[in-house]
Amino acid sequence: MKKEKLNYFDEFIKGTEYSIKCSNMLLEIVKNFKNQDMKQNIEKIHKIEHEADEEKHHMMKFLLKDFLPPIEREDIIKISHRIDNVTDLTEEILINLNIFNVKSLAPEVIECAELLVKCCDNLKVLLTEFANFKKSNIIQSKIVEINKLEEEGDSIYHKCMKKIYANPKNVIDIIIWTTIYNCFEECFDACESVADYIETVIMKNS
Repeated sequence: MKKEKLNYFDEFIKGTEYSIKCSNMLLEIVKNFKNQDMKQNIEKIHKIEHEADEEKHHMMKFLLKDFLPPIEREDIIKISHRIDNVTDLTEEILINLNIFNVKSLAPEVIECAELLVKCCDNLKVLLTEFANFKKSNIIQSKIVEINKLEEEGDSIYHKCMKKIYANPKNVIDIIIWTTIYNCFEECFDACESVADYIETVIMKNS
């Protein structure tokens, strides 16, 4: 019987592709927001998140019996979890919009979603370069770019929070939008966390 092979670097790329799918779906939903469509939209995004989990579990199962992975097992696990966290948090934004029964969105929500798509797109480029990090000419610049996008996310977050508290309508609205914008910020932080850990692994293996 032919022994199964698994390319962990390709698996990382697949993980970012699920994040890209979720972020693009989120952007499309908030651009054309209709409260009555939320149930079916959540079902669609959850299907993507579930497929990402299945892919990750397959990789972890293989890692358990792999004699000599290309980088340390702990690093493979941590990178995989960090990538998966981006997908999970993106889904959580949509879940919160549904739980809070949001009827309309501020323009800043689209701005946040557009930035999240940029973060995920850059993560894929980074993870595509990761397999040949010793020869790559752009991997370090991609790490820097993702850090800059996270800083941009911080700026948008601060702007959104200031707007909420400068013109508060009621306590419920403050709770709703604080929760949603916090979730966006967690997404940006999660993307940066992937990039930062990739940088750590590169330093360990250089």
